Amino acid sequence: MMPTTAPLPVIRLALAGDALTLTNERLQKPSPAALLLPGKTLSLSLDILRMLLTLCPEAHAATLTAAAHAGNDKAPETDALVRRAVLEAVSETVRTAVYDIPRRHGALRPAVEAVRGLRAAHAKAVADNLSDASEAAFREAVEKALPDEFLSEVTALFNDFSRLPAADAKTLFTVDKLRDDDLATLGRDLLEGKLEAPRAAVPGALARECAREGLAPAFRPKDLFTARLAEVKRWLAGEETRLGALRTLTLPASEPGLAAGIAGLETARGTLFAAVEMKDGRIVRAGFLAPTEWSMRKDALPLVWARHFLAARKNDPRLRERLETLFAAFDPCTDLVWEEGHA
Repeated sequence: MMPTTAPLPVIRLALAGDALTLTNERLQKPSPAALLLPGKTLSLSLDILRMLLTLCPEAHAATLTAAAHAGNDKAPETDALVRRAVLEAVSETVRTAVYDIPRRHGALRPAVEAVRGLRAAHAKAVADNLSDASEAAFREAVEKALPDEFLSEVTALFNDFSRLPAADAKTLFTVDKLRDDDLATLGRDLLEGKLEAPRAAVPGALARECAREGLAPAFRPKDLFTARLAEVKRWLAGEETRLGALRTLTLPASEPGLAAGIAGLETARGTLFAAVEMKDGRIVRAGFLAPTEWSMRKDALPLVWARHFLAARKNDPRLRERLETLFAAFDPCTDLVWEEGHA
């Protein structure tokens, strides 16, 4: 008898009449990564993350390594891993813009060939340890995958939400917004297996760009999407972005002989956190907090906006499709599952 594979946790949406509810299954049990890493060396743990994770494996590897080296600013392997994570973030952002979001929307045809070329160039760059030639080829693949005419069509999908109430920039979140005390508390919580973000927030490209430029604008779903594209284009032009920004903090040891740290890395979807406790070169405990957990909550902005949209457009025959596009403004990578018998 073949062993069964447990289904991956998803975001579940249920629509009954005028009531829309969200359940984040990712908060119900620890990630497989957190369960598998104890007892492993850091090197083996990075291999496990890359084999195990379908979303942002390089970002997880970089963040875990940074947490393990918290307090040591001269860890060259961290810098190399962050570079790989930035390329991964660019690739993910482009893929979601030209493939994932159009795929969910029946009116647009996903850019399949462009994404294939992008993936091949990304894999080559990683295999070549980000040589100048392979990174240049990756940049060419990114540019080729971003035709202005197609991007305009994808961006227009978010025009459906132009009448939603604007959100306050105070909800935007970057890794620098946590005080050291709060970051330390988050690290301890992650090591103890807590799965939920401390509060609702909106991480990602718009938050980074506003922090970089010192702006505090009110925003709507379209602004979240266009900020991703603008960030990639800034990266292509060699201009400053906060993508890949990293922050680390050493945590107090829970017992003699242990070393612990937490790191936060700005990835495609927002800040990814990793906390790790080590002894004699092996992981004792580890925990991760993904960007999704800040925004996909019952008290967070996506559901607030979705309920506003539902109240105004509940008879729209393409309601579910449009709501999926709305949620994609926050996290186009996470699977959304509608409860059977609803919408």
